[in-house]
Amino acid sequence: MLEEALALSPADRALDDEALMQRPPRVQAAVQAWRYRALLQQLEFAVAIGSGNNDDPSWSQWSDRANVDDHITFHAAMGNECGSAI
Repeated sequence: MLEEALALSPADRALDDEALMQRPPRVQAAVQAWRYRALLQQLEFAVAIGSGNNDDPSWSQWSDRANVDDHITFHAAMGNECGSAI
């Protein structure tokens, strides 16, 4: 989505909310991504897999609850920058 936002024309980037509502949903999403691009560029992603009794032990980094909790820190770390973007 961020790549699409960066590829927007200057005219699309400058759309106000009223004009934006008249555009296709994909363009609306790209413009919203453009508006929050600085925040989106800071995001880091990690896989989190629900654990089960038959999990392969090599998955524990992503399925062990304590390990998953360590990776779910984005919201607290972003503070008020999230606003209504999330």
